[in-house]
Amino acid sequence: TQVDQTPDELVDDPNAVFVTPAVLEIFLSNTCNLACTYCRVGNSSKLEAESKKYINQSNFNDFYFGKLKENLPKSELKEYKDLCLDWIARNGSKLRRFHLLGGEPMYTEEFDEFVTVWNDYPNTNLILNVVSNVNLKHTLWKKQIDKVIDLVRNKKIKDFELTASLDCWGPEQEYIRTGFSCSLAEENILYYLSLPEVTYLNINSTHNALSLLTYHKLLEKKVEWEEKTNKSIRLFGQSVGSKHVDIGTLAGKFYVPAVKNILKSHPRKTWDDRQNVKQINGVLKTIINSDPDPEKIQHFLNVYNELDRRRNTNWKEVFPEFAAEIEKYNNDLV
Repeated sequence: TQVDQTPDELVDDPNAVFVTPAVLEIFLSNTCNLACTYCRVGNSSKLEAESKKYINQSNFNDFYFGKLKENLPKSELKEYKDLCLDWIARNGSKLRRFHLLGGEPMYTEEFDEFVTVWNDYPNTNLILNVVSNVNLKHTLWKKQIDKVIDLVRNKKIKDFELTASLDCWGPEQEYIRTGFSCSLAEENILYYLSLPEVTYLNINSTHNALSLLTYHKLLEKKVEWEEKTNKSIRLFGQSVGSKHVDIGTLAGKFYVPAVKNILKSHPRKTWDDRQNVKQINGVLKTIINSDPDPEKIQHFLNVYNELDRRRNTNWKEVFPEFAAEIEKYNNDLV
């Protein structure tokens, strides 16, 4: 939903320096049920626990997944949370959008408090957005979703907007986002889209060297879900910043079949569809017009071989074409 995000003070004085924000975005904590292979300890308690378990490899962990000391202590997180809740009670009526992220925000202790504050201090102009991995157990999912939907039903807020974090689909998605279940995600998404108060779903994809191979399967799911629910799904995406799964790891001719699949499968019915086609086209051109990077390949092997050892997984079995392509460059690696 498009809303005016201009702070009120700037309407009367375009040069105003002290303004009340119209958009507030909060990362509740790193509490999360997934250990995505490109994530960091600051956003995943599962990764944090894994880094602590393999603390003897601290240099490796710090370089690829972030330093444990970067996480704020619980006492400090509580202080910031309380200050934020107090600010909303005093200034929340000026907000147009409020975003909750994590970790997985619907698994956090703080989620209920930020739902309750809007019940106690309503804002009928507010859109509340939750960014989720959509992999909560279904009973908990319904419970948490219904809490926010009730705010809409009771006219405490204007709208509830869900953003699902999905990179591709199938076993590849379940490997990249360790702990993920496609069947559970689909059940949860279809429940959300079945609600009469819901008109659309956002999907935000983190494009990386592995996910692009089956991104087209996610596009096909989008079309299937839209047809089944008669609701629209908006796509967004950005390239991952992690050193070990950069989209420029393997490039050139290797991705040609994947590119063809993506362009063939991508819907173009709506303005949002066409905008995402432009965005993904930019990503694809970057890949096609570059060469494989031996340094990035080495980073990839460092991380995914180690993660397989830790998690008893096998990236080569899930991504056989990727494994065969990397093998061609083994002689160039140190």
